[in-house]
Amino acid sequence: MQSKDVQAHDADGDPIYRKNPQPMQAYRITMTIEDAPGPFGFVDGAAFYQMTNHTLCTPIEPIAGVWSKQKEDSVPAVFKKIDA
Repeated sequence: MQSKDVQAHDADGDPIYRKNPQPMQAYRITMTIEDAPGPFGFVDGAAFYQMTNHTLCTPIEPIAGVWSKQKEDSVPAVFKKIDA
């Protein structure tokens, strides 16, 4: 039986990275659009992050000798309209 704390791996043996299911900190952004030239449509965005310890946390490609996982990634940012 495998512990829940053990990191899951893909078919190549690389760790599977996923969003934290129980985040402890949130960032809230409030945006005001004034004097818009027309009706509000939608806002789409993403939050980008960079791993500072990328070479310590990701597997190296054994043949090429390079890291196959990117050190930057993004997660979708969800925006919703609220009337002021």
